[in-house]
Amino acid sequence: MKTTCNCIAFPSAPQPHGGPGSFQTRFEEALKRRSWTITYSDESLLKGPDVVMVIAGTRRLVWLLRQKFRGVPIIQRLDGLLWQDKFGNKGLWRGQIKPFILQSLVTLIYRYFADSVVYQSDFVRQCWYRHSSHRPRFQTVIHNAVDLER
Repeated sequence: MKTTCNCIAFPSAPQPHGGPGSFQTRFEEALKRRSWTITYSDESLLKGPDVVMVIAGTRRLVWLLRQKFRGVPIIQRLDGLLWQDKFGNKGLWRGQIKPFILQSLVTLIYRYFADSVVYQSDFVRQCWYRHSSHRPRFQTVIHNAVDLER
């Protein structure tokens, strides 16, 4: 039986700007107040984390796969799909290829790595339902403005 240390791992530190970064920062602060240990993929632990939280996607697939094989639950927080028209006329790489690769990476984690998914809103959940036939076993919606103390 595994003893828990209340340790959560993120693939990387939060971005200093933007929605996903601000969500991760607030989420980490709420967990720290509850005596959780926060760690990132580049830090080594004697024991593995109790849970992994992926905010949208990550390039650290090998690390994520290692956690999956160790039996660590992986939670993915999704804030929407990347739409190519959102990127405007920014050329072939930034306007079409890069968004396609990023969306494919997030979808790969959604389909094959995530044990549970947290959607930003009901609208986002419906977008993912239209985008993919995959339905995670465990899922919930946590709206951006929800008090994380609850």
